[in-house]
Amino acid sequence: MSVERSRATQTSHQPPSILQIIADSVNALIAAPAVLIVPLLVDLLYVGGWAVSIQPAVDRLGGWFSSASFTGSDEIGKVTRSVGDVDLTGVFSLVIPTLFGGTDASDAYDPVARSTVSTEHALLAVVLLIVAFFLAAIVYGLFGSWLVDAGLARDRTWRERLRALPTVSARIAASYLIGIGIALMISLPMVLAWGATSIAGLDMRGLFLPLIAIAVTAVAVLFYFAPEAVFVAGARPAEALRLSARVVRSNGWLTLGFIGVTTILGWALVEIWLNLASNVPGLILAMIGSAFTGSVLSLSAMMFFNERWKLLQSDSTPLTKE
Repeated sequence: MSVERSRATQTSHQPPSILQIIADSVNALIAAPAVLIVPLLVDLLYVGGWAVSIQPAVDRLGGWFSSASFTGSDEIGKVTRSVGDVDLTGVFSLVIPTLFGGTDASDAYDPVARSTVSTEHALLAVVLLIVAFFLAAIVYGLFGSWLVDAGLARDRTWRERLRALPTVSARIAASYLIGIGIALMISLPMVLAWGATSIAGLDMRGLFLPLIAIAVTAVAVLFYFAPEAVFVAGARPAEALRLSARVVRSNGWLTLGFIGVTTILGWALVEIWLNLASNVPGLILAMIGSAFTGSVLSLSAMMFFNERWKLLQSDSTPLTKE
């Protein structure tokens, strides 16, 4: 085969557009609706399960910041205390498409008053945070493995999925921890500089807050497809971050467009479903609709990464002559 013919073969495959990927995801989920069981079960937890709060423990830490004398300490104390208002079970909504997790559902039909479990012990609060994080990784590993098999038509049995679940969940958790660590490493010098200027009596929030926000957002975008790299490519944590960064850098504006379109669609659809959930039939339809549309967007991210990753692989294949 000539060099020219090989190059033409590599460039002839055009990856599908964003809308085509979303349409393909819809078709895949229509063919495999059982995947929706996972987000539906998580939503049932938010409807009638227990909420877990660490507010008593966090309030003491917030009070310490508020009583400090450096500039901005009162604001830091308020932000710290606001963390205690977060339901730890809401961590599932960060990785699983749900209707109620992390949203203001005050106008939605509420059939059951949720009970709240809280603790004032700092050590127990830390343990609960760790447990919630790893439980979310396990549930996400199960959901993502099932979802990617449906989207990419992989013929894996449940035995194979469950056997791979510990490895997948550990890689997901590790990739998030490494990504968070990188974001902290980048933003920590700015936080320390902000603290130093605050101690000196200078109010530099207008400079440091935007810089920190830009740095954290850049890291979040760069590693946006790290979970998808684990599910699609079976990558290890560091490799998943590298593959995500490679796909994002190689597809620049297209990646930003995909993230923007799916994020806006996700927010808009959640608002629609919440408005529908004003009575029992509406609540049931809203939960099913939210599980479907949220799973479509999750699968779209996997399929987007898969197409762009395959394209990068084909572009990096060395050309050979006959």
